[in-house]
Amino acid sequence: MTSSLFACFTAVSENLISAVPGHSGDSFLGAAAGRWLWRGDEERAVEKAGDLLAGFGLTGQANDYVGTLERINSVGMAVAIVDMIPDDATDLKNKARIDLIKQILTMSKAVHHEL
Repeated sequence: MTSSLFACFTAVSENLISAVPGHSGDSFLGAAAGRWLWRGDEERAVEKAGDLLAGFGLTGQANDYVGTLERINSVGMAVAIVDMIPDDATDLKNKARIDLIKQILTMSKAVHHEL
């Protein structure tokens, strides 16, 4: 598998490799020693996770999952920014909320259109 394909699997593969038995970074000493000690274990686990996803035909679903996480993160950041508007700026805050809702609805329609 190519490294560009691994980028699509980041969130999914992290879930797959989180419980790999015998990982050298799982112990306190292994974690304290640093990435140089467990980098090889992690690279092999990520490669195996990618192979498993491809083997089960889940490559497309992994890409969809990562895209969904990115959209959720974007919405969360936008909501946090709107919440930073002072409460005494009621008109501005309400307008920002309305604009955000419009953008979310537009994004939702585009996602459903892709499906």
